[in-house]
Amino acid sequence: MRGFGRHGAWLAVLLWAGVLGAGEAHAQATFGVSSSSSVAIRTGHTEPLGALTLRVESGTSVADIIEIVLGDVVLTSGDTVDISTRGSVNAADFSASVDADTGVVQLMVPAGMQVNDSVTIQGLRVSIPASGIETLDARISTTRNGLGSFGRDVRLISRVDDGIFIDPETDSDYTYNASGALREDLDDFIFGEGFAGAFVEGVEIIFQASSLPRNTQLRFPATIPSQSGAELMLKDPSDDEEDNGVTLVSGERRNQVIYTFESTRSSGAIVENFSFRPMLERTGSPGAGTGFYQVTLGPVGAAEPSRAAPSTAVPRYEELLLPELGELSRSRTFLFPVDRGADTQTFTVANTAVGSAPLTLRAYDADGDLLSGPDIANEVSRVLGENRTLTFDLDQMFGDDATTETVASVAIESESDRAVTTSIGVSAGGRFAAYAGEAVEPAYFPFDRRNASEAPVVSVVGESAEAFEAQWTLLDGTGAEVASATSEVEPGGAMRGGLDELFGMPAGGLPLAGYVRLESDTARFHGSLVDNPGEASHAVPGLAASGVSRIVYPYFTVAPVYDTVVTLVNASNQVAIIRATAYDYEGVAMAAAYQTQIVPLGMAELSWKAILGTGVDWRSGYFAIEVQSQISNPFASIPRVAGTVRIETPGVSAAPPPLAADTGNEFFITPVASTDDEFTGVAILNRGTAEAMEVMVEYFAANGRWLDVVELEVSPRALHVALLRDLFPEMEIETGGYLHLTSPSTRMAAISYRGPFDRSWLLYLKAQTAP
Repeated sequence: MRGFGRHGAWLAVLLWAGVLGAGEAHAQATFGVSSSSSVAIRTGHTEPLGALTLRVESGTSVADIIEIVLGDVVLTSGDTVDISTRGSVNAADFSASVDADTGVVQLMVPAGMQVNDSVTIQGLRVSIPASGIETLDARISTTRNGLGSFGRDVRLISRVDDGIFIDPETDSDYTYNASGALREDLDDFIFGEGFAGAFVEGVEIIFQASSLPRNTQLRFPATIPSQSGAELMLKDPSDDEEDNGVTLVSGERRNQVIYTFESTRSSGAIVENFSFRPMLERTGSPGAGTGFYQVTLGPVGAAEPSRAAPSTAVPRYEELLLPELGELSRSRTFLFPVDRGADTQTFTVANTAVGSAPLTLRAYDADGDLLSGPDIANEVSRVLGENRTLTFDLDQMFGDDATTETVASVAIESESDRAVTTSIGVSAGGRFAAYAGEAVEPAYFPFDRRNASEAPVVSVVGESAEAFEAQWTLLDGTGAEVASATSEVEPGGAMRGGLDELFGMPAGGLPLAGYVRLESDTARFHGSLVDNPGEASHAVPGLAASGVSRIVYPYFTVAPVYDTVVTLVNASNQVAIIRATAYDYEGVAMAAAYQTQIVPLGMAELSWKAILGTGVDWRSGYFAIEVQSQISNPFASIPRVAGTVRIETPGVSAAPPPLAADTGNEFFITPVASTDDEFTGVAILNRGTAEAMEVMVEYFAANGRWLDVVELEVSPRALHVALLRDLFPEMEIETGGYLHLTSPSTRMAAISYRGPFDRSWLLYLKAQTAP
């Protein structure tokens, strides 16, 4: 066996040709070409090609380079091949080079090969998913020796097939009803090789459990025998696991059982079949729900191993969990306006469901029509695997002509309602996140301009089946009306542009602080306003006003370089009395409540740095806003108030979320990141007043791989704040993916922020829910 690096191989070719010259042309040999074709596994990233043999049929060889063209495939075997010979020649007399970029192998043959001498090359591997092939032929050519008339094209992969077969009658789920009674029990799991020889040394069979109902567990056996005597044996079992098997318990971080294949002498000639049934056990009163487990070939990896898919094992496979789930839950559609204030905009969708989620992605123009054109691909279909996260740019998904100028809105339709989404805009002034929340009417868009020459930019989509009229009103911070405008909007159409364009006045004539009110008799609105698009920009979502007496927000911070600012719009016709109280991590008030009032239709901004005092070094915690009427009457209504929260520095202002924080027992946060340059911080608040709250935080990579879990206990009225690097200190660098927060308590509130350590931008990441 002999191999060269890519550059060394081409140098060897040149030296070989130059030293030997062309004077031996009279001694040409004719080679016959033969091959043994292989069956490849459809999910395999390191599938071996069949062996290729060159045998001298007549004459004597001259030194030559024989080229083997494999075509447009992704080779995963490196720069070397295995060389063996028969007859009067030695393998050391041959060398080969592999150009993985072009799919070309060059074999250097020496002079002097005689009739019936032969050379065989093998060891080449190819990624089937990355290459998209069903068969593979090689084209053979030579310049100084000849080829037999039937030897120029040879087949190296005869077909591509499934590596693992699941009996269609197999049922791998069980269900408990609301009273904890077992409604559907487990059945036998019957599976086997997709074809004879599919399971080889190094193959893993990986069982993965999903969504086990509370207080249930599955016990998998230590070995699973086949009908021929071959076995699946636990990979690296402990002494206890060798005797009792592996137990997967609901609520615990381990959700996989990995077996290795142990063959018999006959394994390569027969299809191995297996059957077993995990033991279903209770650890307490079961919760309502369905447990499900699936199987895939492993080790799981990618054609080019990375941090997201790190396996370098041979073989390795793309994850395909079988059996696939049947009917998915209800579909869900997310509508995102595309921000005119952004230079680029990306979209993230995470599938938190059990099983794959088919997606349909659509781009619309300002008239509400599907964007079309020669360089536009629309209504794009994708399948997002279990726990995977997809992030895409406009041009990446819809074509080169899809930009923030041509695309007015993007719809993400998921056939699973367990999808969660985020959109991130990037402009010269920073980055800002947006969410496809509930459409509102009227919608309030507050702004606080840092530069009088630059106008805020609005991007709004109307939710209406018919054309409608939108009324815009511009008000300053005192509630005085500055200007008004009307827009005629097509069904599903968008309204986008600067406030100077919308109201027909120069940017310098707009108030430095104020808000826009958007109303319609027949439509509701999704959208945002990008404030300070050329500087420390942020995107304010369209806000709904509500008459609630107390709002608790789960995080704020003040420091020499940070401030947290609460913007409040009084949407009512009465004075609103505001009381703001800051609490530390333990739920203790940091100072007496700060009180102010907002005039009817007025706006106010509360700086926590100003409220707590400019001399503080660093304070963090959570806060409560209480809203009261000025009217001293027990029947007086609570003034309707809309609000946002932003964390800012002299150069950065995070995209502010609405002044609201849902409570619940399950949340998702995406896309998170934890690298040497970038952080994600999470704040988890126990809104309960009596009992401590248990919280489990799971981290899933962008490729769906479960990374780690941490369990927290949060005291009543207390706040837990941490960076991902603190929650998961053993974690490698990860970008993308999502966090899954669960708790038995429904009093959990959470929020997250993400940004670089140099504070050049800051993103608010919403804690999202899924049905």
